[in-house]
Amino acid sequence: MNYYPHHIGDFRSGTVNMSRQARWIYRDLMDVYYDTEKPLPDDLDLLCDMVGVESDDERRIVERLLRFKFSKTDEGYRHERCDAEIAAYHQKAAQARKNGKAGGRPRKQPASDQKPSRFPAGSDPDAIGSQEQTGSKANQEPRTNNQETEELPPTPRKRGAGFDASSIDLPDWLDREDWQAWIADRKARKKPVTEEAPSGSCISSRPTAAKGTNLPT
Repeated sequence: MNYYPHHIGDFRSGTVNMSRQARWIYRDLMDVYYDTEKPLPDDLDLLCDMVGVESDDERRIVERLLRFKFSKTDEGYRHERCDAEIAAYHQKAAQARKNGKAGGRPRKQPASDQKPSRFPAGSDPDAIGSQEQTGSKANQEPRTNNQETEELPPTPRKRGAGFDASSIDLPDWLDREDWQAWIADRKARKKPVTEEAPSGSCISSRPTAAKGTNLPT
């Protein structure tokens, strides 16, 4: 390992009872541990040479640190925190190699442009809507078969809408030929032809050609 995280709070709490010299030697021992990525050797002379310890006082510090901060095994002196950091380092390195072979880190999913729904995740909006409709219908009074339905009055026809002047029913006193002639005269003068024209209330004093029938002008 070329780098390892140094947790200041953990280090200070674990070395509060050490002298300044002991803390420096402790850091040197951990540097060797991370650099070699394996337990420290159980050969005291070799280990002191690796961290630059020469005096008897410093050797006693190394012996004390190995006793209280490391665990002696068949492989050498192990350190629980150092082993955990080395394992995490190798896990990240393996993931980085995997991502490199796959073309880089996985892309993040694009954010959805859809507006957030008021329905919780995993719910069925259609089902909820159906329940709401069912609940609203449950509050309505039931319809019975003997209820009478109100007949709506026919929609009044607009004036002149669908009116065929040539085929309209005429009163008995009005001849259809006279009526056709009157329609032609009205159209020639660009005047409207209404349904009330054949009625007696609309007759004025205009005589027609053959029979003297009075039609409105």
